[in-house]
Amino acid sequence: MMRRSLVPIAAVVALAAALITCTGLLSADPAEALVTAGRPLVNGSMPRELIERVVARHLDHVQRCYEKGLARKPGMAGRVTIKLVISAAGTVPTATVQDSTVSDERVERCIVAAVMRWR
Repeated sequence: MMRRSLVPIAAVVALAAALITCTGLLSADPAEALVTAGRPLVNGSMPRELIERVVARHLDHVQRCYEKGLARKPGMAGRVTIKLVISAAGTVPTATVQDSTVSDERVERCIVAAVMRWR
């Protein structure tokens, strides 16, 4: 039987999906790597603008994940959509890859780990 961790409904302030686009030119040069965030989808009471500010503030963490991937696979590019739960305390107890076209599991895992450290 598979066990799932449950987050109490009262503790969930927002369920969001953050779209992150990674664009790398045909180079492993980090200066040519670009990571941007799309407008998050929000289901909950937390204002979208607040979530956008937090994502923007931590986008450099995602950039580092992408740069590590570019070092292994020059030219790697794509989109990663992360589904995350934001608790009343402002922590992220759950984050998963909802969709990805980067075709690099290590980059995806790195992004999820980075998102789970966001506050």
